[in-house]
Amino acid sequence: MWESAIGFGRAAGLPRQWLNNIFAFAPAPGAMWRVPEGSAAVNGRTGPADSFLEFSLAQFARRARGCGDTEIIRSGFHYHLEQLEARGKCKTAGEAP
Repeated sequence: MWESAIGFGRAAGLPRQWLNNIFAFAPAPGAMWRVPEGSAAVNGRTGPADSFLEFSLAQFARRARGCGDTEIIRSGFHYHLEQLEARGKCKTAGEAP
């Protein structure tokens, strides 16, 4: 999960080194998978199923009104995961191993 948090932090403009220092205690995962946006189950009450990204964006939007664009953060978050996947560090769920 720490790569999700790093991706969100980078998309929100936090320095990579600072984020790396915060998560230095966490061991690297043995495998990383991502679920493509739009393929997750839908929660009948609120929309997309509870995911780290959706929860974090909702909290950010509630608390930081006018301080950032959630679509820019969403785009940056996905870019981070796509870069991990391009470097072979992350796989898309549902694809053959």
